[in-house]
Amino acid sequence: MSRADQNAAAKAPVRDFTIASQQRDFSEWHLGRPLFAVWALALEDPALDVRLRQVRTALDGLLLRGYERQPHITLHVCGFPTTTARRNDDFAVDEIKVQIDALVQSDIAAFDVHVSEPFTFTSAACLSVEAAAGSLTGIRSIWERAAPTWDRTHYVPHVTAGLYAGAWPLAEIEARLRSIPRPSPVALRISSVDWMCYESARIAGPLRTLIRFDLERRQAHVVDGKRLRQTFGQGAGQLEQA
Repeated sequence: MSRADQNAAAKAPVRDFTIASQQRDFSEWHLGRPLFAVWALALEDPALDVRLRQVRTALDGLLLRGYERQPHITLHVCGFPTTTARRNDDFAVDEIKVQIDALVQSDIAAFDVHVSEPFTFTSAACLSVEAAAGSLTGIRSIWERAAPTWDRTHYVPHVTAGLYAGAWPLAEIEARLRSIPRPSPVALRISSVDWMCYESARIAGPLRTLIRFDLERRQAHVVDGKRLRQTFGQGAGQLEQA
C-alpha cells in the first residue's frame, strides 16, 4: 500500500474488513519520483525477530508476499527527496539540514522502547510500541517546530509485521492474534535515529539508511554517500560536510 493509500485508510470510517495491498507501481502517487523518505528507528534484535515471525505464522495465508522491509519504528514522514521542491510532499535538502540542526540543539538523549502486543490496523499487522515518556513525541515535536510535515496521519508507533493480501474479516485477524503467546515486552535501547529511503515503486521494499544521527554524541554522519549524492545532487555536499 502506498503512503497515499495509508493516509486514506486512516481517514476512512471504521471497517469490518482489512484493506488489501497490491504489488504494483503506484505511479499516480509517486509521479515518477523514485524514492520516499522517513526518519525512523532501525531495530535489530533476535527476540524481536521471533515476535514478528509469530505474527506472520499466525496470519499465514493472509499477508502479502514479498514484504522485505526490515523492523523499524517510523518517527516522521518526510516525503519524496528532490533537488527542487515543487509539490507539498517533496522533500528538499534544506529541510533535512534544518531537522538535523534542530536535533543538535535539542536535549534529546538515548532512550528505551518496549515492543510488545500484536495488534492490527486495517492495512497491516503490527506489534505495539511503548517508549520512555516523551521520547518519541519529543523528537516529533522538535521536527514539527523546525520543519512542519505535510503528513497529518494520526501517529501510532508500531513495528509492522506485514501488509494484508486481501479483505479479511477483522474479527478473524484479531482472533488469530490473540492466539499468540504473550511473553514479556522486548526492551530496546535507542541511541540513534536514521534518515531512510525506500523505492516508491516497490510496495514493501527494503529501507536504506542514508544518514544516521547519534543521540548521545548529538552528531549526524552520512552512511551512504553515493546514494545521498544520487538523491540530492550537489546539495548533498552540505550534509556530507556537516
